[in-house]
Amino acid sequence: MIKSNSLEFDHQRKMVTFSGNVDARREDWTIQCQKMIVYYGEKAKESSEKDSMKIEKIIAKGDVKITRSSGGLASAEEATYYWDEERVVLIGKPVVQQGDDLVEGTIVTLFLKENRSIVEGSADTRVRAVISPRSEKR
Repeated sequence: MIKSNSLEFDHQRKMVTFSGNVDARREDWTIQCQKMIVYYGEKAKESSEKDSMKIEKIIAKGDVKITRSSGGLASAEEATYYWDEERVVLIGKPVVQQGDDLVEGTIVTLFLKENRSIVEGSADTRVRAVISPRSEKR
């Protein structure tokens, strides 16, 4: 489910643009941003699903915040979510937090299915990680 102040549907270019206070929710994550573009394709005719559209990717822009039901939080200026791969690429001051742990860099790629990430730096911005010590419980 996606809510926003306005919506533009462009069937020719197979995209839907949500603008203003965008709030997109799925059972495992929530994305909040200022603009969201959803790109879709057509499902195969033999598909048993009733909907004819299939989401390919989502681009979120402007003060992007992604909250995962597992407790993680990611923020960036822009995020691209590749639907089938469940891969998110964060750019523009990306920061990912999980509890007290934090990573930031130039580009952060989250592989949601695999619960792993790659953080890349650049000549101007080095990767930074803050990892809190864990206490062992016996």
